[in-house]
Amino acid sequence: MFWIIFHSIHEVVFILAIIFCWKIDPVRNWLVILFFIHFIVRVWTLMYFAPNIIDFQKMADQSSFADHIADRISKWQFLNYIRVAIFMAVSLGLIPLCIKLFSIRN
Repeated sequence: MFWIIFHSIHEVVFILAIIFCWKIDPVRNWLVILFFIHFIVRVWTLMYFAPNIIDFQKMADQSSFADHIADRISKWQFLNYIRVAIFMAVSLGLIPLCIKLFSIRN
């Protein structure tokens, strides 16, 4: 429930940023690009990561795992590193936009 609430707030704030910056061309364009990347990764999360983590949590009560389960968990972990790196890159990409906005204001 925690992640659903905070991700929803994040999505709304991101969309509001696009709306409020719509008339600032370079900022708007980069916000739209970053939001598109963010949205694609969010869809990937909902289609792959979330269902798998729920399955892994259900398996936690089992005393032994099949080899294919260990491979599945390893793949999930590796792809999760990539997913987090993309989210971090999107977040870091917002920093120059904030600097641009503050420089426009002054």
